[in-house]
Amino acid sequence: MVLKTRGKVAVAACAMAVAGVAGAVNAAPAGAAVTNVRVAPTNLNNYISSDVVATQCPIGLVAEIDGPGPVTFEITGVGSPTTRTVEPQEDGTATLLHTFFFPGEYTVRAGQGGTFYPIPLELNVGMGVFTGSLCFTLPV
Repeated sequence: MVLKTRGKVAVAACAMAVAGVAGAVNAAPAGAAVTNVRVAPTNLNNYISSDVVATQCPIGLVAEIDGPGPVTFEITGVGSPTTRTVEPQEDGTATLLHTFFFPGEYTVRAGQGGTFYPIPLELNVGMGVFTGSLCFTLPV
């Protein structure tokens, strides 16, 4: 009985060690950081103003970064919070293509290695119509 318990403990310890190594490989380097968060204008958007985006219209949320490693975006506001992780591009940015489904105020944060950029992106999402190739914002 004692030998079986020790074997299970040893297997569990090995599994935790492997999980720890896997987490270290996927984490951003200690010096990597997000230096800015912005909306990328796309050819699909017809903006009312620079800080208004529309429902149903895909936009690019861009994190400018100074090091390698995955970037996590957190979006809060109307509806359930959304968290997505994307890999950075070679140009020093990470872009999340996102579509809002409800009008209202949203906050977008981006970070690497658990550290988020201190200035969140505040968005006022208006009503929109996406035709499949064009997006039209509707007056409020």
